Amino acid sequence: MFSGMPTNAPGGPRTFGLLPTSTLAWTLTVAGLAALLLSAWLSVEAFDVVFGRAPTPGGGEFFTALFGGVPTLLLGALLVGVSASRPAWRSGLALVGVVAAVILVAAWVVVLLRWA
Repeated sequence: MFSGMPTNAPGGPRTFGLLPTSTLAWTLTVAGLAALLLSAWLSVEAFDVVFGRAPTPGGGEFFTALFGGVPTLLLGALLVGVSASRPAWRSGLALVGVVAAVILVAAWVVVLLRWA
């Protein structure tokens, strides 16, 4: 009987810890989270302009966000997605990264719909 909690029984779902267990999993997870953090930082100015703040005199908010933030978001989503997809590399930290990537993509969808 499956109670919703993962077990390590043969043929059953595998458990995973909060932190990655191998060096490669650590590298992928931390690099992905760092890329997502950089993407959020590069995108926040464009988000502010779309939601009502006046643009700065030099502009460049959307240039920075579209040509820096979006590619970095895609790279970060790829890295945390790979680290969360393999059962041997899966960790709670990688799943937090996947949720953060989904939230950032959803924020970009909202910005693009509001901007258009």
